[in-house]
Amino acid sequence: MIMPLRKFLNLVGWLVVSLAALVLAFSAWIILPFRPGLAEVLTTAETLLRAPFAATTVIGDSRIELADEPQGALFAGYPSATSRDLERLSGVVCAISSARVTIALGINDTKPDELDLAATRGAFDRIADQCARPDLRFAEVWPAEPDVEPAGANYDIQAVAEITAHLRELAAQGRVQLISAPDLPSGFTHDGVHFVPGVSRDYARMLAFGSATRAD
Repeated sequence: MIMPLRKFLNLVGWLVVSLAALVLAFSAWIILPFRPGLAEVLTTAETLLRAPFAATTVIGDSRIELADEPQGALFAGYPSATSRDLERLSGVVCAISSARVTIALGINDTKPDELDLAATRGAFDRIADQCARPDLRFAEVWPAEPDVEPAGANYDIQAVAEITAHLRELAAQGRVQLISAPDLPSGFTHDGVHFVPGVSRDYARMLAFGSATRAD
C-alpha cells in the first residue's frame, strides 16, 4: 500500500513541476518582445494565474508596478515597458479573462530611443482589436515633469499629446473606454516621471475602479 501511494505522490509532484515549467516558459514567450528577466517572467506567470479570477486587470509600466494594488484588482506592471512590449501580454490576458481590462501605457513610448509614433499607434490599435469588449479601457498618458530631475527631461511632451490624441480617437470610434488624465498639480512626481505617494494612490484607484467614457 505504501509503494503505490509513494508512486502516486511522485507522479503528482512531477506533474506540478512540469506544469510550473510550462507556465514559466509560456510567460517568457508572452513578454519576449520586452527582453524579459526573471522578475518579468514571474510577474507574467502570476498575472496568468490570477487574471481569470480578477474583477479588473490593469496592465502598465513602472507606474503600475510601484502603485499599491487596490483590493479586487490585479496590477501587472513592467518597468520601462512600451505599448509594443506588452501588446502580446494584453492579448493573452484578454483571451483568458472576460472581466474589465485597463491598459495604462504610453509614457515610455515617448523616450528618444523608443519614439516611433506610427508603431505606438499600431500597437494600441491591435490591443483594441485583440481585447474588444464593452469594458476595455485605455488610460490617457499622464505626462512627465520636464523640469524635475533626474528623469523628467527624458520624455517628449509633444509625443505624449499625440499618443493621447490617438487614444481619444479610439474612444470616439467606440472601440475603447477612455480614462481621462486629471489636471495635475506641480510636483506630482518625485523624479520627473514616477508619482509621489498621494498621486500614485489616486492613479491606482482611478485605473482600477474610476469612471471612463465611451463614444458609441
